[in-house]
Amino acid sequence: MNLLGKAKPEIQKKRWQEIVEKYYREVDESSFEVFLKDKKKDIKWDCDLALMEAGFTLASLGFEDGWDALKEVGIVADNIDKARQKINAKVTNRELKSKNEDEPNEPVDFFTMLAKMRKSGYNIDSGIILREWIGVLKDIKENNERQNSAK
Repeated sequence: MNLLGKAKPEIQKKRWQEIVEKYYREVDESSFEVFLKDKKKDIKWDCDLALMEAGFTLASLGFEDGWDALKEVGIVADNIDKARQKINAKVTNRELKSKNEDEPNEPVDFFTMLAKMRKSGYNIDSGIILREWIGVLKDIKENNERQNSAK
């Protein structure tokens, strides 16, 4: 089941990013900062990848500007085959790094969070909407901060 409907994958991804950004911004400012930092890394990678692809294309067509573009992203090679190998290596390293980063920091499942909340004594309906969920989390956070400052 797709929660975002039948929209194109690019639109779904964009909408999902908007939801995640709003969630982090509303619930926890430090989490939002981490979200922004990760987003910035992803954007930089996308730019570097585009530069590598454009540079490679230009270099393979015999334009010196292509080799200069490749050097900007750390690809130094004497021929087009070595350049292709180095680009493929960078892409593979990025994919492996992303995979390893995703595993330990996997987001907590909503229902796991809901179960922990119920175990802590909160009565929350599983059909709660995102806006309400954010409000509940903010309220709990504020209560915890007040209790900690009172001690």
